Amino acid sequence: MTISPRDIAITIGITVIIAIIITFVFLIISGQKQDKQQDGQTQELIDQIKQQASENDKDEVDIDDDKDKDDDEIQEKTFTGVLESIDNDLLLVADNATDELIRVILTNDTNITYNGKKFNKADFYNGDQLQILATPSKDHGWEALNIVVRFSASPKTEAPVPQGLEERPDGTLKPIGN
Repeated sequence: MTISPRDIAITIGITVIIAIIITFVFLIISGQKQDKQQDGQTQELIDQIKQQASENDKDEVDIDDDKDKDDDEIQEKTFTGVLESIDNDLLLVADNATDELIRVILTNDTNITYNGKKFNKADFYNGDQLQILATPSKDHGWEALNIVVRFSASPKTEAPVPQGLEERPDGTLKPIGN
């Protein structure tokens, strides 16, 4: 029996087809292993992210609780400063302690006094020295409860009574105690 070229071609063809099939099967099997490894790694990453998220949720709850406590503690603050600008019901005051500009919002309930008397907010003047009692505002400023004008820079505002003197009901100034 002789092997003809046709038999050799058929044998080579079948061998190549079997080799291709074996290669595909190998690639599919090894790809599934990689997918399983990747799926395992991916699942580990997902689990880590979930764990971090749950830890962050716990931290956020704790932070919120702390913020509530801080808000309860910082109900009011008193500071003194110089009036830098006025815009309707918004004052910008340079805090004496920090030199920072503080936003102070006036409300209808804000009590403003100068020299022990009611002071109109329209009489504010840049350079006024103020003592302010305020509460934190929702817009990152302070809502004024009480403002004492310690010194008015306005030329229209009457000067305060000098210390050591008192104003009598008849409008005269006398030394304290006389």
